[in-house]
Amino acid sequence: YVALSHCWGSSQICVTNRSNSELRKAGIPWEMIPKTFQDAIQLFLQLDIRYNWIDSLRIIQDDIEDWNIEFAKMADIYQLTSLV
Repeated sequence: YVALSHCWGSSQICVTNRSNSELRKAGIPWEMIPKTFQDAIQLFLQLDIRYNWIDSLRIIQDDIEDWNIEFAKMADIYQLTSLV
């Protein structure tokens, strides 16, 4: 898999939060995914990488408990991907 972290800039157009976290588990419509993410996902698929971890989608942004759980895993996630 690939892990992707990014600078949001001034707006957050595609994030996971409490109100949409269950919907996110079912999938995100392609047209709702930002072009930058689409490009990255297409590249991953061309490289035959089927799984990716995008922090703003994986971590529930307005849930401090989820943030703490996922933040604790981030060093391992990024360390593993940087070794590949």
